[in-house]
Amino acid sequence: GIWFDSLSTSASSASYLRNSTLENGDYPLWVDNCYPTIDGNTISNASGTGIVVKGSGATSSLEIKNCSVSNVDNIGMSVVYGSDPTVHDNVFIADGHDALYTNIDVDGHYYNNDITSLTANYFVEFLDGYPDFGGNGGGLMGNSIHNNSNYNHIIVRITGGHPDLGVNSGSCDGNNSLDHDQASGHYYIYNTSGNTVKAEDNFWGTSSPSSAKFYDLNDIDYIPYLDSDPHLSKSLAGDENELTPGKDLKKQKKYADAFNEFKKVLDETNDDVNAAYALGNMFTCAKLDHSLLSFEKELEGYTK
Repeated sequence: GIWFDSLSTSASSASYLRNSTLENGDYPLWVDNCYPTIDGNTISNASGTGIVVKGSGATSSLEIKNCSVSNVDNIGMSVVYGSDPTVHDNVFIADGHDALYTNIDVDGHYYNNDITSLTANYFVEFLDGYPDFGGNGGGLMGNSIHNNSNYNHIIVRITGGHPDLGVNSGSCDGNNSLDHDQASGHYYIYNTSGNTVKAEDNFWGTSSPSSAKFYDLNDIDYIPYLDSDPHLSKSLAGDENELTPGKDLKKQKKYADAFNEFKKVLDETNDDVNAAYALGNMFTCAKLDHSLLSFEKELEGYTK
């Protein structure tokens, strides 16, 4: 379906919103105190916030995945008032303020999200709560924050709460890639919460991140860190060149072209890891581009 205003839901766990386009509303998607499945939707051109998640009833069973949030004047996604969503494999692009904002006793798991091409004050902002911004228990790729520019030049701003961005040998793997321009006075993390932030096992855009890029350094634990991008090392385990065209097209939201590039890899590769990665991205592209829905049965044939 296509909505040109907004959609508000207080649905049960059995409810879902899939393969829909929500455009031109103040708050195109508002999830209030419930936990449906939000999968494969395109949310764009919002004058307020793209996705609002609110209330303690929005438990970890609320899953938001494979969505694209773009051209939002204020915040890409706001998580507030005790909610605890599971947010993964989404793309936040060209938003006017934070891609992700959390406040007022929230939790949540955020992994495998791509945050790119933003012009914002901050890309991720935590004001309160205990959100897990890492790998959600191991084995999963972390979040990628790249190709952004902003006024304050801060990637992650923390003014309250206890967010985890990575705990070495713990339940939150890290494996986030937080690319930065390395200019003087710019920060990876700007923490004024008074709480210690764990941000281990992440890649900071360079093999030797400067301690001057973390404020307040006494309250940020970023060691050990990764010396290479975990997204490349995990997703491109075989020949990284054969997956690059599809990945680039997907980031540009050219889902039909990306689908064809990933299909070419699936048909021709000799690498099992790349084949699995290509197939998964074909499913994602088919969900994000309605013109590709007719290929779903063809895709199912590859999985049998």
